[in-house]
Amino acid sequence: MSSFAIGVTVIGILGIIGALLVLVCRYLGLWTWIFNWIISPNEEKVQLTKSRQFNANGYMVGSDSDFNLETSGNYRRYDNVENDYRFHVDAKKVDIPPQPLRPAPALQAQPSVDSVASERSSPPSELGDEIEELMPSLKRAMSCDSVNSDTSVIFESFEEIHVTGQLEIGLQYDRETADLIVSVLQARELGTTETSSLVDSYIRVYLLPDKTTNMQTRVQKNTVDPVFKERFLFGIEPHELGKRVLLFYAYTCDKYTNTLVGEAELKLCDIDLSRATNLWLSLADFNHRLDNLGEVMFSLSYLPTAERLTIVLVKARNLRWTHSKTSADPFVKVYLLQNEKKVSKKKTSVKRDERNPIFNEAMIFSVPSHLLQTVQLRITMAEFQPDGRAPSIGHVFVGSQSSGKELSHWNQMMSSLRKPIAMWHPLRKTK
Repeated sequence: MSSFAIGVTVIGILGIIGALLVLVCRYLGLWTWIFNWIISPNEEKVQLTKSRQFNANGYMVGSDSDFNLETSGNYRRYDNVENDYRFHVDAKKVDIPPQPLRPAPALQAQPSVDSVASERSSPPSELGDEIEELMPSLKRAMSCDSVNSDTSVIFESFEEIHVTGQLEIGLQYDRETADLIVSVLQARELGTTETSSLVDSYIRVYLLPDKTTNMQTRVQKNTVDPVFKERFLFGIEPHELGKRVLLFYAYTCDKYTNTLVGEAELKLCDIDLSRATNLWLSLADFNHRLDNLGEVMFSLSYLPTAERLTIVLVKARNLRWTHSKTSADPFVKVYLLQNEKKVSKKKTSVKRDERNPIFNEAMIFSVPSHLLQTVQLRITMAEFQPDGRAPSIGHVFVGSQSSGKELSHWNQMMSSLRKPIAMWHPLRKTK
């Protein structure tokens, strides 16, 4: 056999082996992992996320930022990795470290780019007083804004939710097949609190935190007491039942629009699934308020490798000033809470005479992953006044203990780690 034939044979064999390796990598899902590992930053190669930990895919997106806004928006970062407290003071791994002790931004017009750059380049402040423990696994951050105090606004103090009907459902769990059977039976007085007209309606069922998993009933026409009697099947392993939440959306519809009139949620950990159960749920319109206070848009993201919870205050709209004023200067305060205690506080710059202000400002909190289920964020829209007072316009609570759209936002963040999830939320007033 000539040397040419031998060379062709060797090349052919190597080509076949290479093709087989590519096919095996594609079949096992290794190709994407290897490619992203090669192009990922060196920092992320030190500690990769395990394939099933945090519901992640094992690698980081090749980006220097935890969030991404439209190109037209500018944002400021209050903290970054280089200025993280953990890089300057030794702390226990299980603790939430105190937040960087830079002064809160002054309540004034948004500073120039140069002033922001100089602030970011300055070293972190020295520790002044001894940090007081909030609980063994969490320490309070120090602040000049009474961070150590109890929060004056709690989730339970919000005004009553507007009820728009009742929904009867049935639940049954088959442990042999690991199937959850959800029956949507009927609704009563659907959307009739403001009008007595007959409506066409249907129900959507979501299984959180994966909101992409949803089912929908058929449309029931010309009735405010629709009867559905439909069953839906969700595959859930027994050990996952305590982590799942059912979310029900009630819609009315016509030829042109579909309108969300109410929603209800049910945590599976609160239900005895050892036997079939029927129960009634109150449908609530979380967007209906006796006083329309306005809305705020913000995004949430969590970076597990750095243990950073990032909230980006994007913008607000239709704000309603206190005492029926015609103009005011809004800003946003964000509190990290645990057991109704203020752990850390940050705030945006003041927007002068803006009813629809655009903030595009990011705030980062250091939160270990095992404490995510014990903390909440309180977003408070406030008015800056010349005498130093800052009356609140309204609040939003988001966390694992919240409900409705706020809980859905938090759960979507938990199921889409490293990816910013943005939503509009109505501001709510306390009773």
